[in-house]
Amino acid sequence: MGIGPYLGILACIILSAFFSASEIAYSSVNKVRLRINSKTGNKYAKAALYISDNFNQALSTILIGNNLVNIAASSIAAVIIIDLFGSKGTILSTVLMTTIILIFGEITPKTIAKKTSDQFVLFSAYPI
Repeated sequence: MGIGPYLGILACIILSAFFSASEIAYSSVNKVRLRINSKTGNKYAKAALYISDNFNQALSTILIGNNLVNIAASSIAAVIIIDLFGSKGTILSTVLMTTIILIFGEITPKTIAKKTSDQFVLFSAYPI
């Protein structure tokens, strides 16, 4: 097995981090500051304000994206670990990916995004 599946897992974890960070950033952004930046012509602030004003719809998109990449990462990891350890690898895969996703795809990104929400929403506005 080549490096491709490992890169796939890495890409999924990065996307999971992005979606998780976006979720908390948009729920905690300073809307007044965002509105002021939007009125000064900042196109990223305008896009972020639109998403913030329509957070319920954006949240659905964010959660679907996050679930897709988390399931994909877990599925790829299961194939790799079962290939290496046989059927006993299913439990190892589950424990390993749960830990990795929680630390690198959920907790750490959300902690960082909460502290930098005003900047992160500008970064994530167009991808979201």
